[in-house]
Amino acid sequence: MNVSEDPSKPTGSAPEVAAGQRPAVSGSRRRLLRGGLAAAPALLALKSTPVMACNCKAPSGFSASGNLSHNVARCDAPSGTPSNWQGKCGNSNPWAYGTTGCKRDDKFTSCSFSKSASYPDDTLGTCLGKGNTNHQALAVACYLQACIYGGAGFPTKSMIQTLWNAGICPTTSTFRPNASSPVWSKTQCVNYLLYLSGQA
Repeated sequence: MNVSEDPSKPTGSAPEVAAGQRPAVSGSRRRLLRGGLAAAPALLALKSTPVMACNCKAPSGFSASGNLSHNVARCDAPSGTPSNWQGKCGNSNPWAYGTTGCKRDDKFTSCSFSKSASYPDDTLGTCLGKGNTNHQALAVACYLQACIYGGAGFPTKSMIQTLWNAGICPTTSTFRPNASSPVWSKTQCVNYLLYLSGQA
């Protein structure tokens, strides 16, 4: 007795479908599929773009061993160095630094920084002109950066002010990243500003 195969059950290999028997794909469906594929890279690009333009560790992220650790990634600072900030000043009065609310002729102390014989009460423009590794220039550049990005991806203005007033300006540093960490030396404080400006 011959047992006929049930056509509804799959066999070892699927039978080929003749070209005339294939379901027709409508033009609108084809355009929809193509449009979706074309949009996919754009959607991926949007998803991978960070919300903040910079991502820098707070001082407490460096305090495990009480000093700056060089195993951290370079700070992704979009404006960074003092020379970059100097170039962001407008060419006409009031000579403002972008949307920071600060102007070229504002005094160093107007940003709540302490002055000393080594660090006079120069204008912000003069401070930034002292070079990319100068302590006062670094403090101003990082402060301007904090005016825009401080909070989530960059230290706040008050942290930059404290770092300067307690760690760099006085003869002896008293700056601590947090209450339980050792005091940072002046060199460590400056190295942190170099990191924040994207130079270390």
